Amino acid sequence: MGALDEQRWLDVRRFRALHQAGASVSEIARETGLNWRTVKKYLAMI
Repeated sequence: MGALDEQRWLDVRRFRALHQAGASVSEIARETGLNWRTVKKYLAMI
C-alpha cells in the first residue's frame, strides 16, 4: 500500500472522528461523497 498524501490523511482522521462519534460508515460516505467501501477501507487503515 502506498503512502497517503496529506489531504487524504486528514480525511482518514476525520472519518475516524466521525465514526467514533457514532456515525455509521454509510453516513460518513454520504457526507463525504465517497463510496461506503472506500470509507470502510480507510477506517480499517488506522
